[in-house]
Amino acid sequence: WQAVSGCIGAGVAVLVHPAANEQGFELRTAGEQRRKPIDFDGLTLVAMTGLQSAEGQGTAEA
Repeated sequence: WQAVSGCIGAGVAVLVHPAANEQGFELRTAGEQRRKPIDFDGLTLVAMTGLQSAEGQGTAEA
């Protein structure tokens, strides 16, 4: 994971692997992305952020 996250550049990587927790897995992400894993009372949820335009302004999602 260190090798992948270290050279991801402008790309995106997601790692899901088994874990001894309630969900049975852990989630890791790397790179610039719209999805962010959030811990919610022991459960991993995925938060979506808005799209970014070339000027860095958020745009509405369809």
